[in-house]
Amino acid sequence: MARWVTDDELATRVKDRLALVEFEAGSQWTSTIVPDANERAYGDIVGALALRGFTPSQIAGWDRRREFQISQGLFWALTDGMAVGKDGEPLKIAPLDRREELKEVVVTIGGLRQVPGEGAAAAESPAQGAIASGRLKSNDDIFRERCPRRTGYYSGYWGWY
Repeated sequence: MARWVTDDELATRVKDRLALVEFEAGSQWTSTIVPDANERAYGDIVGALALRGFTPSQIAGWDRRREFQISQGLFWALTDGMAVGKDGEPLKIAPLDRREELKEVVVTIGGLRQVPGEGAAAAESPAQGAIASGRLKSNDDIFRERCPRRTGYYSGYWGWY
């Protein structure tokens, strides 16, 4: 699966958090915990943004994708590894969990805010995406009343013409 952060990059961040000199080659950290945490972090990001309506190209181009994957990957690695600090106390890892933030984070590509479901090049300006209202026209526009002058039980959209 294509991810933005490699397992080695995430393993380095986990080592830094745990203040370990070196992971043993083939240890549980490098063989299962870090790769699983990285996959889970990627899934958290893609799932949350797709649920909000962003396209795969928008998610892949998101400016903050690496930041969120590293933070979320650290959260899962340290949670699954039941990591403790040098003093033997559990590490405070709750701030690394970004799942709630993913529900509302602004998605930008190249600094331009993205509208869910539109192409990666579609940026939202104040005029785009705004909800508007107005009078219904009865001329030849595409949106008009079907039967504006009729009254009665069957008048209106399905009514007598």
